[in-house]
Amino acid sequence: MRKILCLVMAVVMALALVACATAEESGVQVTEKSIGEGATTFGVFVQLATTEDQATLYHVSTDETTLLAALTNVALVAGEEAAWGFNVTTVDGIQADYDNTGEYWSIFAYDDAEGYIPLETAIGDTPVAPDAFYLFYLNQ
Repeated sequence: MRKILCLVMAVVMALALVACATAEESGVQVTEKSIGEGATTFGVFVQLATTEDQATLYHVSTDETTLLAALTNVALVAGEEAAWGFNVTTVDGIQADYDNTGEYWSIFAYDDAEGYIPLETAIGDTPVAPDAFYLFYLNQ
C-alpha cells in the first residue's frame, strides 16, 4: 500500500508540474480536450498507473453545481451509488475492475498550498469551482 501511495504522490507531483509547465518540460505527455457547455470551467486530469508519462486534461464547462453532476452530464464519469456515496467506476470510458484486478479510481483536488490532495468530500457533494483542477488516477 505504501508503494502505491508513493507512486500516486509521484504522479500527482508530475501533474502539478504540468499545470505550471509545458508537457515537454514536465516529462508527461498531456492531451487536452474541451467538453461541455456552461459558465463555469474547470480542469480534470485523467491518468492511468500503466501510462504515467501520459495524461488527458479535460477543460470542462458546465452550469451544474456539483462535480458529479458536471462530469456525468458530459459522460466523463460513471458509477453507482454506494453506502458512502457515489462510487466512480468508469472515467473517460475506462472501467476499473476492483473485484477481479483490484483496480480503483482515486480522486484528487488541486490545492495551491499542498498540490494534489485526496478529495475531502464525496464527489456528489463537491461543489464546482471555477478554474479548479481535479485528478482521476486509475490505481492498478
